Amino acid sequence: MEQGYRDTGRTNASWDAKVHAAFEAYADVRRASQTNWSALQKTLVAALATACDDPMIAYMRVRYGDEVQPQEKTALEFLRAHELLSTCRYHPVFKFYAGMRAVESFRAADPNSNRYYQVQRTTR
Repeated sequence: MEQGYRDTGRTNASWDAKVHAAFEAYADVRRASQTNWSALQKTLVAALATACDDPMIAYMRVRYGDEVQPQEKTALEFLRAHELLSTCRYHPVFKFYAGMRAVESFRAADPNSNRYYQVQRTTR
């Protein structure tokens, strides 16, 4: 994640430390303490409060945020996060999961929607 963040070129002194804290909290949750969601959510809120426009932070906000919203809005936010991640230098695994979440969200919001383009882009 750190390498992708540097290579994507969206670093900014006003949010760099907060992005690194969010990445560290994410790693802690995934690696050791899957019950420490509140620390991850706090670091994401802090990063977003700085107007951070990093694609991974945008994805993590939708994926790990606790905001209750309509399924359609969630689907659109996952789609936007996947579009942002698709054009940057983060690892392809993160891009795939963002796309997969977008497809799942659209399926939940509208079971009859055409997801062909999104599925194609995700698997590509």
